[in-house]
Amino acid sequence: MTITPEQAKETNKRNNKGKIETLEKKIDKILVDNINSCNRREGIIVGVSTLELGDLFEFIKERYEDAGWALRYESDQRDGDYYVFTPKRRVMNNYAGSGENSGGGEK
Repeated sequence: MTITPEQAKETNKRNNKGKIETLEKKIDKILVDNINSCNRREGIIVGVSTLELGDLFEFIKERYEDAGWALRYESDQRDGDYYVFTPKRRVMNNYAGSGENSGGGEK
């Protein structure tokens, strides 16, 4: 029997369910702890070694993007590898505690 890409993805997700739940709890705590100091330009930076997403990066990225975050991977020779979680614009515009002023050059 051959497996479709969708079936492979679902099987992988089921096999990694515990790891995914643990990662999401860890990520959620980091985001909650850092949301007050976050802005759209910088986001919340999390070291790769803190999360160790590995082959689950694309899956986790999709989940958090669906929840209102932009997620990207960055690699820096000096600072090392890290993930950046940035609230999407519409979310931060509704967040009274963002600390950003509304004037300025951003369109």
